[in-house]
Amino acid sequence: MLVEETVTDIVDLDEFRRSISLNVVSTPVLPFGCVLYTEKDNDQTLCVMRRAEILDVNQANRIYKLALPHRLYTFAIRNGQMRHVYQHFMLGMPKDKKAEVFDAPFPNRVSSGSICQSGVMISPVKEPLPFRVDNVVNQIERTRYNTDHISYAKQAMPPIFSEGARGTYTQMLDSWRKWTEAHEKTWEAELGTIPWRKAGTLESISGGARG
Repeated sequence: MLVEETVTDIVDLDEFRRSISLNVVSTPVLPFGCVLYTEKDNDQTLCVMRRAEILDVNQANRIYKLALPHRLYTFAIRNGQMRHVYQHFMLGMPKDKKAEVFDAPFPNRVSSGSICQSGVMISPVKEPLPFRVDNVVNQIERTRYNTDHISYAKQAMPPIFSEGARGTYTQMLDSWRKWTEAHEKTWEAELGTIPWRKAGTLESISGGARG
């Protein structure tokens, strides 16, 4: 955890215990899963993570159940406005800023990992930051991908899923789905054996995010 925060608040003890038991404690200032926060002048950079899990990925209305590593979402904010959102993979919780970050091989994003926000509803600035961040992340995780910027997705796809260099993107996703099914009980441990394409470090990714 690379963020320290002190918040003075009064809450019901039973509710506090319940939140801790469910691991859903979220402060009024920083959103759930926040691993890095920086602020300079009018710019803020915020990194939040979602843990590895098997998710339904919707590609052109076809659903693929894929084992995904930890997802890192980096928000570039200027004057309270969310200007850019980046998505990457990580293979564990970061212990410091030198933790490695990998490309997420999905369409609708450019080479930096910046996500096309045309289908994402951004909450008004007046809403609390944790709510706004959670809202965007939840939309991205449920998005329906199309073929925009498909070349980035194919280039970032690990060879193990590429069905050969000439495979189509849907063939790659189907290979990923079959891998998930074949590793039903060990998928989380074996995600680290997959040669994901390196994107940089937590420091370089967060430092390159600009509002």
